[in-house]
Amino acid sequence: MVIKKKLLYIDVKAMNTLYCALSGKMTHEGTNKVKESKIDMLIHQYELFKMLSNELITSMFTRMTTII
Repeated sequence: MVIKKKLLYIDVKAMNTLYCALSGKMTHEGTNKVKESKIDMLIHQYELFKMLSNELITSMFTRMTTII
């Protein structure tokens, strides 16, 4: 149970870091609506992100890096 709490804490900390990094001031090509849509999509992908069953940590890290 302690391990699950520690992992949850790490997940929350990572989510907070990414959420702060994905601000509206990020530079993207396109109109403001395109920028906002891209940011919303990335935030949504991050919020749904979790390790898949039988997934290696390296694969999970690669998927996370793609979102970031």
